[in-house]
Formats: sequence, C-alpha cells, structure tokens
Amino acid sequence: MLIWYRESDFVLAMPGKDVTFFPSTGLWWQEDDRFLLIIDAGDGGGWTFQPLKLGTYQIQFTYVNNTTLVKFDDLETIKKKQLENVWTGMVTTPLVAFHFIRN
Repeated sequence: MLIWYRESDFVLAMPGKDVTFFPSTGLWWQEDDRFLLIIDAGDGGGWTFQPLKLGTYQIQFTYVNNTTLVKFDDLETIKKKQLENVWTGMVTTPLVAFHFIRN
C-alpha cells in the first residue's frame, strides 16, 4: 500500500542550509549471525538489505528530483493541493560506516 503525500513531507530548506531527517529503521536478527536491515522509504515501501553478517558496512544515499511541481491530497480538507517551484537537483550523502560485532 502506498501512502499519499502530505504537505509536511516536503521539508523547507533554504539554499546553503542542511536538512536532517531520520527515517524509521529496523534491524532484525535472522539466525547464524545474519541480520536484516529495513529503512522506511516514507511512501509505504522501504529499502531492504540482507543477509548482513558480522562485519563492517558502508551506506550512502542519493536523492534526485527532476520535477518542480508536486501534487498531493490535503487529508484535512479533502482537497487537491500543489507545491510549485520545488527544488530540483541531486544530493548525495557521505558514506557512513557501521559495524556488526559480537559483544
């Protein structure tokens, strides 16, 4: 099931400023020191990484937007709305290392 966009999904950031957000993330032990990592995509889907074993990993995300207009349903008024002059471009996060170790 996909989740409809809401106006609050579009964070306002001024040019040259940073935006930080933390998507819902889950880490599950499977068996034999194997793990499953799921990162919420915010639209009802997610990114799944498996099988992860004990060791060091790096993760990096790239966001690309090519559209300057976004349409969404305002769930409070049940009306169609749109955001204009939406930023377009590409952002890449730095590589972040994380480790699975036996404690």
